Amino acid sequence: MGWLICNNQGTFLEAGMGKFEGRSIVMELELSALIWSMQACSSLGYRKIIFEGDNFGILKYIKEEAYSSRCQHLVNSVGAWKSRFLSTSFVHVHRQNNGSADLLAKKSIISPTDWSLF
Repeated sequence: MGWLICNNQGTFLEAGMGKFEGRSIVMELELSALIWSMQACSSLGYRKIIFEGDNFGILKYIKEEAYSSRCQHLVNSVGAWKSRFLSTSFVHVHRQNNGSADLLAKKSIISPTDWSLF
């Protein structure tokens, strides 16, 4: 009760896509998208969030089970944004259960704009 699941299941609240310049590896892109999602949820006033994603590597970074000097500044940003919520959970879901996010990621590659909100 009182939790928002940040994914494509259930009631659609808001979505967006963006191009993240200067990101050259998948992990940088995934972490950047998570940070953007956290910023959006915070600005909309949500305080108890379950963030779902299909990348196991992200979970390992967030749980400090893996380290990458290249991505550490982004992991630190996730931690900073996490502290703005009352409670958060980061959960792995299979890609077929996260279809909207996967579609937005693919569309952002071919989109003529740098970002879009829906």
